[in-house]
Amino acid sequence: PGFDQFGPGPGFDQFGPGPGFDQFGGGGFDQFGPDPGFDQFGPSPGFNAPVFFDPFFDPFFDPFIDFQNIIQDDQFQLIQEGEEFLGLANTGPLGVILQETQIHEGLPSQLGAVPTGSIQGATTLSVVGTGSGGIADSDLFTIDSVTGEIRFASSPSVPIAFNFESPADGGADNIYTITLSITDGVALTTQNLTFSVENLPVLTVSQFENNLNNVNATFQSFGSQEAFLDALTDGTLTWNPSLSPGVTFSNGSSAPTTTLQSAQFVYKTLGHTVDLDMAGTFSGVDVGGGVFNSGTFLVDINGREASQFAATPGTFTFSSVGSPTALTVVSGETLSLTATVSANARDMSGSTSSINTNITNTVQEFTAGARIGVGSGAADFAATAGVGIVDAGGATVSGNVGLGVPAISDQQSGITDN
Repeated sequence: PGFDQFGPGPGFDQFGPGPGFDQFGGGGFDQFGPDPGFDQFGPSPGFNAPVFFDPFFDPFFDPFIDFQNIIQDDQFQLIQEGEEFLGLANTGPLGVILQETQIHEGLPSQLGAVPTGSIQGATTLSVVGTGSGGIADSDLFTIDSVTGEIRFASSPSVPIAFNFESPADGGADNIYTITLSITDGVALTTQNLTFSVENLPVLTVSQFENNLNNVNATFQSFGSQEAFLDALTDGTLTWNPSLSPGVTFSNGSSAPTTTLQSAQFVYKTLGHTVDLDMAGTFSGVDVGGGVFNSGTFLVDINGREASQFAATPGTFTFSSVGSPTALTVVSGETLSLTATVSANARDMSGSTSSINTNITNTVQEFTAGARIGVGSGAADFAATAGVGIVDAGGATVSGNVGLGVPAISDQQSGITDN
């Protein structure tokens, strides 16, 4: 037996009741379930099964440059400290690398260093200044010897943030080289590491199409999640237009009607999160048994991550039943239809009675959402909000309305491009 034993005899590769690393039958390393094979993750075998890996890699890892922004900093740190992450780097001689080599201006706490190679003890990181043989840019920085976070030496208590328009590097070209040393108590390594600062375009209201109150506005979608994240660069975007007395959507006398009375849509580009509040009324909704209802609807969504909508970049739709392109609400959120009047005709004529009944799950589907897309003409972007109902009898009403231009606040760069 031994490392190279792949046959029926025992060896290094013996992981189960059946012999051999290459055993795909009754036992072996690759046996994960009733159907054999390393690549068996579901009813259809194969590591490359589309239902498992294709949708994961396409929408999520393509925009990997935005990964740190999509998840929280503490989650990112846990990943970096995880055994799987460190295991990729813990071979070869002791060294140090930068977490990021392309830094967006204005965004804090992006610059840090992590150990690599064979680590034989607790590591200590330090900046090597010019007085000790370091590169000139090194004097600009200090580093946390344990965590590896790099900050300006002039402001060590403040997370680092760069101004592209005012470069501080020796070449005044936003390309910085810093000399770092690392020791694990056994080995000592000194390395010159380079990173660059990228210009962060500042969003302005002039980039958004003023489509306020345009019913069923049409515009193009972003081609990918990466394109969407890259386009919306900096700031909290808030749409809170006056829709009074309301925007009504109708598909004729044989379908319900809805009126959107208010919509507030907030998109935070730094964390890529969505808040959505909507309110309005509905009428002529078939709830079965020859009964029709009118009433009010309410939407209250808070802090949803844009990464959850990767299948439809820039479109944030919520549904009472859920689908590949729409999410259901979670605890603390609201997506509801409340009937206040009941009648025996869709036009709500004849005998009526007052009620107070939640019919969200009585209808076939209730949807509501907001969308940011590519603007028409000279505008870069446009935004809409919309609602839709499929009642118990299958009649449908849906529509959207333009939200106009947003208010823009909390821009991280705070810089006007030259």
